[in-house]
Amino acid sequence: MARKLVPLGEQSGFQATRDVDGIVVAEYATGGVDFAAVLSGRFDPAKIAQATTASNGVPIVRAVYAGHTTYSVDAIQYSVLTSRTLVAGSGDGVRRLLERLSAGPLERSMAPWMADTVETKGAEVALAADFDTQPIAFAALGAVNLPWLNGMRIARVIGNFEASGMNVAATLTYGDPRQTLTAADGVRSIDGLLRMIGPLLGGVRLRQLEVTAEGRDLRCKFALDDETLRTILALAPRFLPMTP
Repeated sequence: MARKLVPLGEQSGFQATRDVDGIVVAEYATGGVDFAAVLSGRFDPAKIAQATTASNGVPIVRAVYAGHTTYSVDAIQYSVLTSRTLVAGSGDGVRRLLERLSAGPLERSMAPWMADTVETKGAEVALAADFDTQPIAFAALGAVNLPWLNGMRIARVIGNFEASGMNVAATLTYGDPRQTLTAADGVRSIDGLLRMIGPLLGGVRLRQLEVTAEGRDLRCKFALDDETLRTILALAPRFLPMTP
C-alpha cells in the first residue's frame, strides 16, 4: 500500500518497508475514488523533491497547492509535510486535505466512536466505517450474495498480528435487532462458504469463528492463519483506487 501511495525508488531515499511506520486512510463510501492518506515515518524532503520519475518510470509532475509542493504520478498525488509526515491519495483528496491544513488549527471532527476504534490500545490494524446516513441496501461479491451486510450502519474492526497470522474482532451495528439476528446467521455461514470457495481464493479460511448478537450489535471474533493473511494482503492493493 505504501509503495502505491508513494511510488518512488531508492534514488529518493525512500523505501516503504523501512521508512513507513503507519498509514491512516480516509474515504467517503459514496465519493467515488477520492481518498486521502497520512503516512507516518521517515522522509527526506530534499531527496524526494529531486526525483523526476517514479519507480515505474512514469514522469513526476511537480506543482504547488495551498502553500505546499505536490507531486503527481498518474492518478496519485503526494506531498511531504515534514520529515515525519507525508500525505497522499487522489488529486482531489490531497487538495482538500491541504486546504484544510491551510485554513487554520485542526480540530477533531469525526465521531468519538471512530476515534476510539482507530486508537484502540494494542490494535495494529483498525477500521471504522459509518453507513448511518446511507445504509447498505444490497451487497454481493460477484454472484455471491452477502445478506449480512444489508442494513449495516456502523462497522468497527480491530486486529493484531501474531506469529501464526492475525486475530480479528469486529462489532457491526444494524438498524434494528431483527437485522442483527439475520446478519448473525449470515456471518456464521461464511465459514461453510469459505470451505467451498476458499481454495479458489488461494486458501482463504477463518479459524475459531465466534458470533454473538446483542440488540443492534453483532460481535464476532476470528483468526486468520498466515497463509490466509498473506493471500488477503496480496489481493488488497488491487482493490485500492490507485494506478497499478
